[in-house]
Amino acid sequence: MVNIKRYQEIDKQLKKVWSKSPTFLKYIYPINKKGEMKKFFENDYIVEPDFKYVDIRHDPLKIIDLLKKIKVNTDDILTSVYKKTIQSEINGQNILLNRGNREKVLYYSNKVFGKLTDINFKKVEQDLKNFSKEYTKDIEEKNMKSKDIKHFFEKKLLSASVRGWEVKIQKVRGAITIDGRQHLVLIPKDRKSNLKRLNALYYHEIEGHVFRYENGSSQKLRIFRGFPRSTATEEGIAMHLEYLNSDVRKKSYSKELLAYVVGCIYKGYSFRKTYNKLIAFGVEKERAFSRCLRVYRGGGFTKDFAYYQGYQTVKDFIQKGGDIKELYYGKYSIEDLPIVRKLKNEGVIVEPKYLPSICKTELKTSSPIKSI
Repeated sequence: MVNIKRYQEIDKQLKKVWSKSPTFLKYIYPINKKGEMKKFFENDYIVEPDFKYVDIRHDPLKIIDLLKKIKVNTDDILTSVYKKTIQSEINGQNILLNRGNREKVLYYSNKVFGKLTDINFKKVEQDLKNFSKEYTKDIEEKNMKSKDIKHFFEKKLLSASVRGWEVKIQKVRGAITIDGRQHLVLIPKDRKSNLKRLNALYYHEIEGHVFRYENGSSQKLRIFRGFPRSTATEEGIAMHLEYLNSDVRKKSYSKELLAYVVGCIYKGYSFRKTYNKLIAFGVEKERAFSRCLRVYRGGGFTKDFAYYQGYQTVKDFIQKGGDIKELYYGKYSIEDLPIVRKLKNEGVIVEPKYLPSICKTELKTSSPIKSI
């Protein structure tokens, strides 16, 4: 049996550390994207971008020291999970410590998110050969500004009965993101969109990310708010739900392009070389720059391969008869299901409160989790 009280003590220690170190994503997104993109285009794509970032407001070395002091003196099914969680947090802080150093950032990024193999890269490259023929651009007018987007997500959270979350407009450029630890939906100030696109993002961000985080928050152990190496399954579920409910990105090749760029940085390609390869596939220049930026930021942030890898994994899981409800007891990977099933059988975890729309007809019945 799992020693719940012991793990709850470890949870308290982790929570204390996390309160001192906000998510590192905010520290690796360039604050000078617009200027560097302009310079890149004006110089005929010859000058490598020189990205700048916001100052880190905590000391990563102190956070690493605090994490190393947390001892997992247990011997059960969750021992390795907690040890890997602590190590993953240490690796994240090392990404910040080495921001801008490609070799070291790639090393730690691989530790956190996993590595793209040569076989994976060849498959992605093959998938992209049809890009110019099948790519469909969202040409619908982006008539909704950041304030409209904020209002949209506030209404959606309210209608889903999700409490305690704030939708916040931030100055940093980039994509709409979820910060589970602070219960925030973050909207870039300059972001524009349309209703069709936002409806697709609702399934991705709210039903995919927020629902799993909220269910994890209802469990006795904080680990259910994010198992280590669960990013691929997390993004795979979000992409799966988005594709089921919207065709906005089905032909955009978004996940394939990001995975390809990750493959290029592994091969040692410069930003410029990777950019030119995307152009050769037929990608528009602004989009090619943005895709490269997402991966080359900070020195080499490989998280975006998770969209491609995770979507394939979740798709295979469901095609083989897997029940998506089994993935909603919190945030963990498909590979973690044996642990989740055992904990469920031992009465450690409770049924999920929030399920995606595709499970709506079954919300009133409690479907028992599969036994091992």
